[in-house]
Amino acid sequence: MADAKDLTAFIKKGENKNRSLNIVNSFSKIESFLLPHFEEQEKTFHLKEINEEAEVNGCDDVTPNKLKTLINFWAIKNWIKRQNHDHSKNHVVILCLHPQETLKEKLETRHELAKFIVEHLYTKSNLNIPESDKDKEEILVEFSVHELKAAFENSILSFGRKVALDDIEDTLFYLARIDAIKIEGGFMVVYNSLTIEKLETDNRIKYKVEDYQKLNQFYENKVQQIHIVGEYAKKMIDDYKDALQFVEDYFQLNYTSFLNKYFKGSRQNEIKRNLTPAKFKQLFGDLSPTQLKIINDKETKHIVVAAGPGSGKTRYWFTSSLLYF
Repeated sequence: MADAKDLTAFIKKGENKNRSLNIVNSFSKIESFLLPHFEEQEKTFHLKEINEEAEVNGCDDVTPNKLKTLINFWAIKNWIKRQNHDHSKNHVVILCLHPQETLKEKLETRHELAKFIVEHLYTKSNLNIPESDKDKEEILVEFSVHELKAAFENSILSFGRKVALDDIEDTLFYLARIDAIKIEGGFMVVYNSLTIEKLETDNRIKYKVEDYQKLNQFYENKVQQIHIVGEYAKKMIDDYKDALQFVEDYFQLNYTSFLNKYFKGSRQNEIKRNLTPAKFKQLFGDLSPTQLKIINDKETKHIVVAAGPGSGKTRYWFTSSLLYF
């Protein structure tokens, strides 16, 4: 792959790296405190109690919001399974999905990379400032994931150690989530992997419709995610603050509440299709309600359509098949 400078970071002119490093160090300390509390069995935590305990243990600037940010990030990375408590906003149920030693190693690598990336980007922001940017309050620093990987591996800090591109991407995502650095470009959509295990070993047993429900739900969710990213892109063009709130709600609200807020009414049906609303209208906009009912029918196994030659039976059969396959 080409080493394209497809990412940019906003660095405020005159601002030194200490602010961003302080944020990184603060969150690193809180993460190191949290790690021993999460176990490979479900446990309920009271956020305010954890916050007070963290303060006692030297995390001076810990807040419930910082705890929520880290817990959300760990859940997104599939390190833990998080579930909101049924009767309290201050309680959260957490199950650790990896051994403590594995997560400790991941944390140490990310903390080391986070500090290096902050220093690297601030150093770049002070070099070769374009004439057009000298009067601006913020300086755009262009970089790429490949560049950061190479720079770290060639630095004294690495001691010759190699890191994966995934480690760099995770660290950039982490820095953006904790507001250590404002990063533009390369919008990331994270999918948790789907594991399929065959429980029935008798090959003579045929699969039933219910056997495919989870797989079908997985792909339906992926289709919705593509529409959600498209909605985010539109908001970035129309209203930057609205786009930021959109992303914040995506990670803070439960999925149903998020859809009800941003995709009201018939729009929830639109984002289940493999087509954009504009394309769907272009293909099927001139159909009658009866014809459209046939196109939208996903349950009936056989439908007989009586129509003469040249009426568009083949065309609409082909285009409708694109909606569901």
